[in-house]
Amino acid sequence: NHILNCCSPGLEQGRFTFRHDSILNYVAKCLDTEKFKCFIDLEGHRTGAGGTIPPNMVVTLQKPDIVIIDQKTKTVSMFELTVPGETRLEAAHNLKTESYAHFLTDITSHTVSVIPFEVGSQTGHINRENKLRLHKLHTFCKKDVKVKKFRDNISAISLLSSYYIFNCRNQEDWSSPDYILPPFSNQ
Repeated sequence: NHILNCCSPGLEQGRFTFRHDSILNYVAKCLDTEKFKCFIDLEGHRTGAGGTIPPNMVVTLQKPDIVIIDQKTKTVSMFELTVPGETRLEAAHNLKTESYAHFLTDITSHTVSVIPFEVGSQTGHINRENKLRLHKLHTFCKKDVKVKKFRDNISAISLLSSYYIFNCRNQEDWSSPDYILPPFSNQ
């Protein structure tokens, strides 16, 4: 657990960010960007101002990982990913819920939902509550992306990137590798 979640050099070098962003990169490729306006906290997927929430909705320094705007229904769905140790799933969820709750009232032009979700770092475990949260995120995906494959790939990317982090544990230097790709087809 220390090497995968708590190691200060791992945090400072961006090892944990690599795992987190590998999952976000996969989600970004699954989203239906023709139907929804999607912003993800990854290079090339942010707003023109560099955030994930358009500044005409609210000015903030916070960047939820995934912000999906449905102009038809006037809704904003914010998803925040955390990849904690399996024993900290609930605690991580509560922290993120509290951290982003103010957007429910700060944004008045749309109906807002804030949905933190967690994937275990050691085994890629997705508990029952997070399966439901991922099902909600999946509603914004392209039609050819099957929900079970979506979940399986997110779990596998967490596990595979943690395995990579573990294998590099004795390397003092870290140069961020390419994102881990999904091992399963989306169909």
